[in-house]
Amino acid sequence: MACVGLTTLAASHHDSSLGPIVQFTTSSLLCDTDYAFGLIGEVGARNYRVNGTLGYEYCDAHLFKVGAEILNQRLKYDWDISDHKRWVHQYSVGAEYSYLFNEWCFTSLDLGANASRAGSRWVQEFEFRPFEITNRIAGSDSYELVAGGTLSPWDCAEMSVAAVYDNVRYDIHGNNSLQPHHRRHVKGLGVSATFRQMFADCFNFEVTGEWRRPFDAVRGMIGWEGNTGWGNLGLGVFAAWTKGKSHLPDSNVWGLQIALDFGCCNPVPVDPCSGPGRSLLAWVRNPAVYVPEVLAIADAISTQVVFPQ
Repeated sequence: MACVGLTTLAASHHDSSLGPIVQFTTSSLLCDTDYAFGLIGEVGARNYRVNGTLGYEYCDAHLFKVGAEILNQRLKYDWDISDHKRWVHQYSVGAEYSYLFNEWCFTSLDLGANASRAGSRWVQEFEFRPFEITNRIAGSDSYELVAGGTLSPWDCAEMSVAAVYDNVRYDIHGNNSLQPHHRRHVKGLGVSATFRQMFADCFNFEVTGEWRRPFDAVRGMIGWEGNTGWGNLGLGVFAAWTKGKSHLPDSNVWGLQIALDFGCCNPVPVDPCSGPGRSLLAWVRNPAVYVPEVLAIADAISTQVVFPQ
C-alpha cells in the first residue's frame, strides 16, 4: 500500500480554565545582603508550578539573577472531530541582569533571556477510511530575549517596559502533519509592561500586559503586606488570562497568593527616586523566568491508505 499526506488544518484552540489555585511565594537574604533567593509554588486541580530564583548584588549598582521552573497544566485541545483535556509539562531556565541608576527616577536598565522545552505526547489513533488519523500534542523548543527599563514616576511606584523577541519551534511530527509550515515556527518581536504601586503603607497593586508573537497575556494582583516578628507576611488575590496564537490554547487562572519574606522590614524604599529604587530582596520576588502557559499545540497526522488493485 502507499501513503499520501493531506494538508488540511486542524481545528482552532479552546479556552482552558486552570483556576482556582493557591500561589505560595517566599524570599530571603542569604548570609548577607549580596545574595537572595525567591521561591514560587502554585497548586491547583489543573495547574502545578515550582519556580526558583537566585539573585546577587554587586557594588550596589549591578543585580544578577538566574532561575528555573517546572510547569504542569491540564489544557483543552481541539481536533477536527474530537477534543480532549490532557496534562502537558514544560521546563524553563532564565537569567536577568539589571543596572541600577541613581538619577532622574530612571531606576534601571534590564536585560534578560530564557529558554523552555515543552514535551509532546500522543493522544488518539483511529481509522476514518480511507485515512488513518493520529491526534497528538506537539511540544516546543523556545527562547526569548528581553531588553527594557524601569522607572519610578512617583513615590512607591514602579513601571517596567520591555521589548521581547520570541522564537518558538513546535514539534510538528513529519510531513503528513495537518499543521502548515507557518504554524510550526513562530517568532517575532513583542512588548511587555508592568506597573506596581504601594499605597496606604501596607497595600500593593500590580498589573502586567504582554503582547507577544506566541500569545497575549494580562495579569493583575492586589494584596496586603505587613511586618511580623519573623518576616513580611503578604496576602493577595490575582487573576490572569492568556490568549494563545497559532493554535496555542487560551487559558485563564485565578486564586489566592500567600507570601512570606525574611531579612527585610521594608523591601520597597519610601522614596524610590532618591536611590537605586530596588532592593535585592524585592527584585528576586519577580522570578528570572515565568511562562504563563505550556507552549504546546494540537497536531494531527492524516495518512491516506491506498490498497493495490
